[in-house]
Amino acid sequence: MISFDLKVGFSCCNNCQHCVITDKSHAGDVSTESLKKIMMQHSYADRIVITGGEATIRPDFIELLRFAKEDAKIPKVFLQSNGRAFHNKELAIAASKYLYSALIA
Repeated sequence: MISFDLKVGFSCCNNCQHCVITDKSHAGDVSTESLKKIMMQHSYADRIVITGGEATIRPDFIELLRFAKEDAKIPKVFLQSNGRAFHNKELAIAASKYLYSALIA
């Protein structure tokens, strides 16, 4: 099985003491187009793990999930998240259409 992690950036809605990227939060996020290009370059993969920062706070979050599944045709889309955004029922339902699994960190 071929898997790859896609770090979408460093923005986050939490301030966890145990966070390993807090010192990089100033680095910003990767552009939507750059992330899509990376996904296409890895379209041979069996699975992708979308991670951040916090991917769910990006305005293009659902677009990225859809792109990974439908355009890059990566069979299994995983998410590593703090889970806070999933209190929004519409977001949770939309994400569930594309996610194979989510890990709440």
